[in-house]
Amino acid sequence: DTNRHLQLNTSPSVGYKRGPLSPRTAVHPRTRSGALLSKHQPPNSGNFVPHLEAPYTDNSGSASGFNHTTHECGRQVNIKSDPVLTNEDLCLRTTATDSTLGVTALKLSSPEKESLLAERARAIQLNHEEMQAEREKSEKKRERTMRDLDSIKISLEEKENELSRREVSPHDHPLDQSVIAPLDVVRELSNLRRDIESLRPNTSRYKTDSPTASPQISTHGGEPPRVSFREALETVPNFDGYNIPLTQFAPACRRARDIIHPTSEGNLTHLLVNKLRGRAYYAVEDEPCRTVTEFLDLLNRAFGSHKTIDQYRGELSTIFLRPREHILDYITRVKDLRTSILDAERREHGTLDEYVTLNIDALTARSFCEGLPLEFRIQLSSDDYNRPFEAFAHVKDLAKRRELDRERYEQPRRNDNPLPRADLHPIGRPLAHSTPLRPLQDTYNNYRPPNNPRTAWEQRYPSQNDRFNNHARYSYYTSPNNQRIE
Repeated sequence: DTNRHLQLNTSPSVGYKRGPLSPRTAVHPRTRSGALLSKHQPPNSGNFVPHLEAPYTDNSGSASGFNHTTHECGRQVNIKSDPVLTNEDLCLRTTATDSTLGVTALKLSSPEKESLLAERARAIQLNHEEMQAEREKSEKKRERTMRDLDSIKISLEEKENELSRREVSPHDHPLDQSVIAPLDVVRELSNLRRDIESLRPNTSRYKTDSPTASPQISTHGGEPPRVSFREALETVPNFDGYNIPLTQFAPACRRARDIIHPTSEGNLTHLLVNKLRGRAYYAVEDEPCRTVTEFLDLLNRAFGSHKTIDQYRGELSTIFLRPREHILDYITRVKDLRTSILDAERREHGTLDEYVTLNIDALTARSFCEGLPLEFRIQLSSDDYNRPFEAFAHVKDLAKRRELDRERYEQPRRNDNPLPRADLHPIGRPLAHSTPLRPLQDTYNNYRPPNNPRTAWEQRYPSQNDRFNNHARYSYYTSPNNQRIE
């Protein structure tokens, strides 16, 4: 009956099995590695361990019993047990199976063992060959993908060059909007640039783009911006090297570059040369410049400051708000130092990466906040010490509030309800026929004559006909009937 339930399986996998009716059992290390039982070893010496698997199901899907699996010499022996059997019956059947399999292992001859090992070696070799074939297949697929990407990149570049040649330059007809490139051409050109940038590998520390990325030009309804070269050049002032600072001329050139199409930057650069006068024109007359950045570098070489990066950083670290200085002037000085540091870093290393830009922005924000008075610093947040432009906007609001408080509390207080005052001349000028108004007090009695010999006699002997002087001297006056009234 025991042999009837034995099923031999030559699978080389040996491990832990766990069934619902038996605890976890460990397999002997020698049996796990595939070693055979010796004739001198007993069947139950540790190389033969039985265990139970999960219940198996028949065709109807209901559980019909348990699989009782044993391992011997790298083989699995499954014993199907009836579900009505108890644990005592399973233990007795397991003991019988142990003795039977032990006898079977002892009966195996050397050729049979060698054949089993050879079969297992052939299976391992076949698995290794399959893995090697899969690896070679994946390598070929990767090489084919890289070749396809290179061909796509070359085709995209050729198509971009073709579209650039077909594009009509809008500066030839600044007032005619019909010659501007069609909308589909502009969209296709922007998509091609985006695809090329995504395929370009990022192997160097410094990127090939500009230090500060130009902002996206806003459009209305998907239409291209209708800005001519004439309108862009009107925003740039004339520059001769001495009339205005270079730090004022450079931002105007960058703003003009941002409002035109990126493909027209070369034409704009040649037109910006016409904005130069005198020695500034001589500085860039015979120098090749294809971009606005190269154009500004030539001017900075002739009229800019020749300080190093460390000197600019030192000035930025020690900057502060001067007495009676407007907050906008202070912000402008900080922005100029930040731009100078970025330009110096770009000229020294070629281009800038994101890490260097973030480091300079953090230094700018921290130096700007520390240079403010105490009444501003106590109102700043921690984000203002890391983001310069947010700090600039916050301090502008604080400065405006401070000015309003000064006008409200520090100015002399005015009378909110003044008394109504009668206008002496309602029509704006005195009437020609009106009698002059009498003053509020009699200035004649307060009159004092000058002290000189001519007036001394009149003061000692006043005239009798002077009614006012008699009244002042004798304190009486005569009535119309010549009666004395005191």
